[in-house]
Amino acid sequence: MTALYHNEKQLAVVNTVMIKVAQEVHDVDDDANDERFFVEETFTVPKEKIASVSPFFAAAFNGRFREAKHRCIQLRDTDIDTFREFLVWLEERGDREKPSVSDAHRYSQSDYPELGSMIANVTVKLYVFAHVYNVPRLRNDATDRLYGYFLLSDHDTGGFCITPESVDLVYEHTNDTSGIRNLLVAGYYNRYHPISFPEQDLKKYPAEFLADVLDSKTDGCISLHGRLSTYHDHEGGGSSRRM
Repeated sequence: MTALYHNEKQLAVVNTVMIKVAQEVHDVDDDANDERFFVEETFTVPKEKIASVSPFFAAAFNGRFREAKHRCIQLRDTDIDTFREFLVWLEERGDREKPSVSDAHRYSQSDYPELGSMIANVTVKLYVFAHVYNVPRLRNDATDRLYGYFLLSDHDTGGFCITPESVDLVYEHTNDTSGIRNLLVAGYYNRYHPISFPEQDLKKYPAEFLADVLDSKTDGCISLHGRLSTYHDHEGGGSSRRM
């Protein structure tokens, strides 16, 4: 695992709940048969802490649902590594406000020393987790970090570093007004002109995403410069998961 935030700490076990993450795994054998099964891992998490950052988890563990009675919930819409990254964020940033950074010119490389293509894709997964399970602060934090990645990283890396799988994940779980979609489109176009890509590489990305890139070029809405709030989803309007 590559942690998005460094110095992972042991979470204090006080008034805790259990969260079971069931991750679907694909195993392709020599005969190209795709066997699918679930791998499950259970995490112990402070209830007040996770409830304070997410209306979804607050409802799950403080309401009248069976999850509250048994103090346990199972998640199937994420993977184990992404949930571990969420716990790191929860411990290090979840209980305090992040300094407001709203203008492009206020970014510097020292603000985001761990930026890189691998971390950028981890950030996309964290955004989707925050969207599905309604963690508004993490959703905006992930957006800010991805914005910083597009703004600061080297343009001559040989390709768009957000993988087709990550882009597909975003388009699967968000709608066409989502700020993260607009950010991916702006980052793609500003860093890599679409016609410079080999055709086989373009085909790996969702057709809806590539159509958005071309539409944004036509509309003139492809600049990364400006306020981060352009890409923030309004609190309370982003979750796709309900109890």
